[in-house]
This record gives sequence, C-alpha cells and structure tokens, in this order.
Amino acid sequence: MTISTIMYTKVNNDMMGSSSQQLPGMKTMMYLMPILFLGIFNNYAAGLSYYYFLANMITFGQMWLIRKTINEDKIHAQIQANKLKAPKKKSGFQKRLEEMAKLQEAKKK
Repeated sequence: MTISTIMYTKVNNDMMGSSSQQLPGMKTMMYLMPILFLGIFNNYAAGLSYYYFLANMITFGQMWLIRKTINEDKIHAQIQANKLKAPKKKSGFQKRLEEMAKLQEAKKK
C-alpha cells in the first residue's frame, strides 16, 4: 500500500507539473504521509491497507486507460478552435450584472 501510494503521488505530481511548485511543503507531506501510514496501519486489520492498495491500483488503471484512449492533441486543438469562435450572446442576467457594476463604479467617482 505504501509503495503504491508513493508511486501514485509521484505520477500525480509529474502530471500536475507547475502547480506542485507553488506548495513545496505540501509536496513533502504527500510523500511523508504514506510512510506514516505504514507505521499506523500495521496495527490495524489488513483490510484497510488492502483497500488503499486496490484503490491505488484502480486509479492507475483508470489513468492508463484514459491516456491510451484520449488524444490530448486533438482535444487541445478543439479548445483552441473554440477560443477563436465569436463570443456568445450575453444572457439577460449577465447584462444586468454588468450594468449594476457600471452604476456602482459611476457612484464611486
């Protein structure tokens, strides 16, 4: 369980990239917790460790399946194409919010 959790943490940090650089203390804690759990969970029934191990293995399987079946380049190209489309028509609620914001800004001046 500890090894699979550490592997999951490493894979997850590698996929997230720059977001883990913002919280270096959190990154350390994510690696330290499985080691602490090793000591804590050794005193409990094996079912709890087995549950965490299976959860990690299922998560690995899901990540592998998603990576194999989804073309990230195609999705990225579709996102870029959607950005270039004309902006959508504003809803009535959004128009009223913008008008109220302009009125409040005018009152401050």
